[in-house]
Amino acid sequence: MSELKRPHIPQIDALRALAVVAVLAFHMDPSWLPGGFSGVDVFFVISGYVVSASMTDLESLKPSRFLSTFYARRIIRILPALVVCLGVTALMAGMIIPKSWLSNSNQSTLTWAFAGLSNYALMLSGDEYFSQRIEFNPAAHTWSLGVEEQFYLILPALYCVFLRLQRPETRQRALVFCVLAMSLLSLAYSAWVSGSGAAQAYYSIASRWWELGCGVLLFQAHRHGRHLCSHPRWSALQASVALLLLALGLVLSDKAHFPFPWAMLTVGGTALLIDAIVSPASKAQTWMDVLRHGAFVTVGKLSYSLYLWHWPVYVAFRWTVGLETPVQRALALSATVGLSWLSYRFVENPLRRHPALPGLPRYQIIVAGLIVVLLGIVFAKGVYKIQDPLLSLSVTRDAKDWYPDAWYANNDDVSGCRVSRSSIGKLSGSRTDFLAQGCPSQHNGQRLFVLGDSHARVYETMLSRLAKEHGIQVTLYFYQGCPTLSLIKAQSSFNQACRDFQALAMDEALQEMKPGDLVFLPSLRLIKLGDQNGLKPAAEIEAFISGPQASSERRIALDEAQTAIRKILAKGANVVFAAPTPLFPSPPFRCSDWFNRHNPICAQGMTTDRAFMERLRSPVMQALGELARTSAPGRVRVWDPLPTLCPATTCEVHVNGRPLFFDGDHLSGHANEVLYPGFEQTIQATSTTQPSDGKPDVEAAPSTHH
Repeated sequence: MSELKRPHIPQIDALRALAVVAVLAFHMDPSWLPGGFSGVDVFFVISGYVVSASMTDLESLKPSRFLSTFYARRIIRILPALVVCLGVTALMAGMIIPKSWLSNSNQSTLTWAFAGLSNYALMLSGDEYFSQRIEFNPAAHTWSLGVEEQFYLILPALYCVFLRLQRPETRQRALVFCVLAMSLLSLAYSAWVSGSGAAQAYYSIASRWWELGCGVLLFQAHRHGRHLCSHPRWSALQASVALLLLALGLVLSDKAHFPFPWAMLTVGGTALLIDAIVSPASKAQTWMDVLRHGAFVTVGKLSYSLYLWHWPVYVAFRWTVGLETPVQRALALSATVGLSWLSYRFVENPLRRHPALPGLPRYQIIVAGLIVVLLGIVFAKGVYKIQDPLLSLSVTRDAKDWYPDAWYANNDDVSGCRVSRSSIGKLSGSRTDFLAQGCPSQHNGQRLFVLGDSHARVYETMLSRLAKEHGIQVTLYFYQGCPTLSLIKAQSSFNQACRDFQALAMDEALQEMKPGDLVFLPSLRLIKLGDQNGLKPAAEIEAFISGPQASSERRIALDEAQTAIRKILAKGANVVFAAPTPLFPSPPFRCSDWFNRHNPICAQGMTTDRAFMERLRSPVMQALGELARTSAPGRVRVWDPLPTLCPATTCEVHVNGRPLFFDGDHLSGHANEVLYPGFEQTIQATSTTQPSDGKPDVEAAPSTHH
């Protein structure tokens, strides 16, 4: 028992060191240690073990005193360094991270992190751990701290229930049975959701409880003197097997099937190694002296601060100069170590060991901790609120130029003319209605239905202006990454949630549609030239243009589009397709400032050859032409923004110093202003086209291919 209550076990610090180095290496470059993300699972087992030990030290206290003492200790241990790190991160993010789809879950993640709930913020945003947006979210790593903090709330409360049992043996058996049952249920749930792609598989306390529970059960066995190996001859073998399991987990873990079953390697290896470390049979073993080495212990003591600071530093580099070259990586690692040492030396350690703390009432520490959390949340929200007008160093703070939001709708003129904008959720997407109020062109009864993904939302400035100036009610159906009539992929290639939303949006629009209404169908309809990871291979782009598989998929997609168009025309409505706009190899919003324009993502420049764009668009333009030809004259039109956006032989991102594009394929707010006259003209021309007999055109031309 005395061994279990040792104030410090240096070999466990060495295990922490292994875990944090694995995580730092994986986050720097996954190829260095492909399963390094499972270092977090090592922390989970250690946390379960250490927290169980700390609760055992308190079990002689009354339940209320037990809980207040435990929670006060956790607040002192975790909160100061976390709040300082999150506060600095919020300021950093406000200065250098622009608002965009790549960062639109950052603020909620960081804000919820103060309260230990960032894992739920990430689940709600749908950002999977290995998704692209996670790499640019400076608080994403706090999901694991959220899991641990939720565990720290649940386990002591559970422990406190069993403190009411008089006999210690009965109390311990009840706790072990309860934790074991919950761990088995958690393992079953983890097995069920792992591999599904659902965010809760990775972030949820329900899918991770079994890992922390393993540490709890291990300690409960140790407090009764039970160890796997009780003979010195076998302890070295046990430690070797444990290290082998850890190595396999850190190298081989498959992110597509995690945490089950691959986390079992890391969890099992960690439990075996802790058991070997704590076992009396290992005291005189040479391998114990190796793990006691000062370098391992030092890194282990810094592990909490290293974990806190490494991710914001890495993300800051990704948003600015990049994190690809050896020099950039060396600088990022140096900054991580420096900030971690400062945090440990001046925040984490001094507050934890401050001589005044033992004399303070526990409830005061808890109340102070809750106040600090609340202030942190207010601070983070305040930073986000003032980011664009005051804090941001990026040119993207010129919101009306960069962001294609519906700002035009909210500009009241002297007569009180404005556009109301109301949104409601629809399955995984949304519906937004724009309606003119108090305007000379008060609602004239005509509707414009817009169906699409982010390439539909980029026209919100233009759509709100159309509603305001012409009294047309605009209804926008939007689901991120879910285009309507893409013309390049069959509907079956999209996930079920996307297909469900597409069907709902089309059915709802058809029910409300009447003769004379319009349907606007913008979409990317091209392969992107690049993403946040760099350029697409030339072979992939060429395959899109002329490859047999791409041609086959386009043919299926065209058949599906003609079926949908016939339904729209049968309602007496007309259709406007948006032709593809120019694409660029680099994202302007990440490359337009002094601190980020030398990022490797910007190396391909901000121009595109128009002849190349015409060739890239040619298969889609042919499909659009066929759709227009096989319908009644003038009832299916193609509005082409390219000549306006790219009048010369080279397409440019900026014109007269103002951006036409936000990223490599999405338009800017300024582009909406540039394109509006041509779009307005197309809408007016399409509005005057009616079915030849003045009635809804029930029969559209049949498809010419099958």
